[in-house]
Amino acid sequence: MKIIKVLFFTLVFTSTINVIAQCNRMNDSLSLVDLYTSTNGDEWTTQWDLEMPLEEWSGLTFTAEGCVLTVNLESNNLSGSLPILNLSELESFDANRNQLTGVLPDFTGLLSLTNLFLHKNMFVGPLPQFSSLKQLERIILWDNQLTGTIPDYDLPNLKSFSCTDNQLTGPMPALSNCPKLESYTCSKNLLTGPIPNLTDKPDLFRITCYNNELTGSIPNFIGLPKLKFFLCYNNKLSGSLPQFENFTTLEWFNCVGNNIQGRIPEHPTQSNIVDYRVDDNDLENCYPDWVCTVQFSSTKNSKLPWGGEHLSFCDNANQIGAPCDDGIPDNGMDEIDENCLCNDAISDVKEITQHDDIQLFPNPNHGTLMIDWGLTNHTFVDISIFDQSGKCVFITSKNESNEVTFFDISGLDNGLYIVYVSTNNKELHRKKLLVIND
Repeated sequence: MKIIKVLFFTLVFTSTINVIAQCNRMNDSLSLVDLYTSTNGDEWTTQWDLEMPLEEWSGLTFTAEGCVLTVNLESNNLSGSLPILNLSELESFDANRNQLTGVLPDFTGLLSLTNLFLHKNMFVGPLPQFSSLKQLERIILWDNQLTGTIPDYDLPNLKSFSCTDNQLTGPMPALSNCPKLESYTCSKNLLTGPIPNLTDKPDLFRITCYNNELTGSIPNFIGLPKLKFFLCYNNKLSGSLPQFENFTTLEWFNCVGNNIQGRIPEHPTQSNIVDYRVDDNDLENCYPDWVCTVQFSSTKNSKLPWGGEHLSFCDNANQIGAPCDDGIPDNGMDEIDENCLCNDAISDVKEITQHDDIQLFPNPNHGTLMIDWGLTNHTFVDISIFDQSGKCVFITSKNESNEVTFFDISGLDNGLYIVYVSTNNKELHRKKLLVIND
């Protein structure tokens, strides 16, 4: 029945249309019928009536000469595989959000093609080279099942390339022969190696390569005057954060979940940053003031003040002395020092022996702390003991004039502590104490 319909359509078509040499409607019609049958047209949501003229088929537009200019079959329940199309004047082909399978054709017969939208299908196999499609401006192939590597395309008019959410491997190519590139998105694949320095693309405003296995440092991207979006989170990147001098137009930056080290860069006045996220890295040093003026997040950076929770800083808390974790196991409580570095707080505690006659013993201690007051004539004295986290775990007062006072500290866990002795809020003595209870 389908063959009869095609022959009938061909007779109707040839009797009513004048064919111009450079615009072969007969070829167009046969190619579209091939598309219809190869993708199970009888199951499409909106079907074509092959007995009607081309102009009655949904999703098509035409040139002035009557040849097919665009095909839009988005979300139309196409299945099966795409045939090799021969549509000489076609500029845009859109079959996204269907159930198409098989290997992508190279579309060598679509020499006028500028836009190719095939995202959210089930294509497999490698990415085509598209070597004959020099007019291509957009290749949108995200959310398929493509494998292999990304070709280093030679497409001088390419503006947007997206292959996000596939199973692609190998490096992230520089696409050096695509000078007009504006958007490059290759996230959620299995790409390895460094992020290329894409400095030869003055119109590039978006780079997203998150959820891969990329390594190396983030390029400085000198020469990208329009870059607004850079998202590289959940990779294996290292090195330091790029300086803002090379990102004056940047608005969105996200490198969460990498191994970035060093400090958060200073923020020049000409920067346009709106959202800046650097959680779950290995950053250190103090916060610059600008982090309180934008959408900023730096959690899970243990060497930063408060472990990366910056809101305390924005509430005017002093960063010097803020808790942190230098990553060295069992070396005690850490805090930000005067150089904005995270160091062992207990090992850095200065012992005060303003009254040399006050003696704490034994040290190491096994459950009973004795304090010899010597010639100290203070009757009322407070004794406080702090653990490595800065928590007060023992507090008492002496209100008699005994020369030696005994304190039961057998309830303390083994570890290093700081003992403070004071009177009327004036510190008299500070001493590190190692507790080893049997």
